[in-house]
Amino acid sequence: MHVIVILGIVAAAVIFPFIWLYEAVGPIFFTLIILCIIAGYIYVRRILLARRYVELQTLALKTIRYPVVPTQAKAINMWLAGKYPGWAPLIRNLQIIRESLDIALTSKRRDIAESRMELALDRWQESQQEHTGLLAPETAALIASVIEETRNIYHTTLYLNIAGSHLEKAQNLKTEKGRAKHRDLAKIIIQDGLNDPLSDKAKLTEVLNQIDNK
Repeated sequence: MHVIVILGIVAAAVIFPFIWLYEAVGPIFFTLIILCIIAGYIYVRRILLARRYVELQTLALKTIRYPVVPTQAKAINMWLAGKYPGWAPLIRNLQIIRESLDIALTSKRRDIAESRMELALDRWQESQQEHTGLLAPETAALIASVIEETRNIYHTTLYLNIAGSHLEKAQNLKTEKGRAKHRDLAKIIIQDGLNDPLSDKAKLTEVLNQIDNK
């Protein structure tokens, strides 16, 4: 009973100003005022939606361009899950892609570098298939270009990193035989890189010449 009374009071408080306004200005002006209120609401809503759209596109680009620490990534994911749940899986995928690209560019183990690059490419393909429509075409194109540029660099750093690990081992060995062994292994890796059609031949050749001169 009390709830009904309270609801009645609230309804009266909401409706009364409109009744008063209708009686004060007449039906024509009242209709115009209501239409203006509706138009204003639609206009403000469109502005807010456009702002949200730009905000999320910017977040997607920042995520693929710059690595984030785990605590920051977790905070972003929790914020998205609460406010924009549809975007949470996509941004999480982009975080994984960025992390995988960074590991692929720096790992001195071939299996890790290759598996991480493969993971990054698979996650991007998955994102395009499962989250189509969220990213603006220009945003998707920029993300794809970042991944492709990194992939091209990877086809050189893969060999430089592995060869570099052998050269580091060579420096720490006491015997010339051991040092020569790892220098030869480094040369084999660099030669593999020279056979990679996507590698930077000039950079790899420069490193190969440096090894030969040691």
